[in-house]
Amino acid sequence: MATLDRLSVRNMLARLVKFSSGKGGRIVSSILDHCAEIEAEEARKRVVTAEEGNGRNPVGINDVQAVTGTKGGE
Repeated sequence: MATLDRLSVRNMLARLVKFSSGKGGRIVSSILDHCAEIEAEEARKRVVTAEEGNGRNPVGINDVQAVTGTKGGE
């Protein structure tokens, strides 16, 4: 059995929302919202860890965007 990463699962759930209606669609949408909250919290933790580190910033630009809500250079 293949292992799915979080992004794959999230993409599958997003597709389900498009084809679901009623209560089922709202449940899947709620799951997606919760996944986004978890991802944002993990990104914040990575930023804090990088700031506490030895001056190097291992955080990728996508992680910074997730925390700040900005795109690179803004």
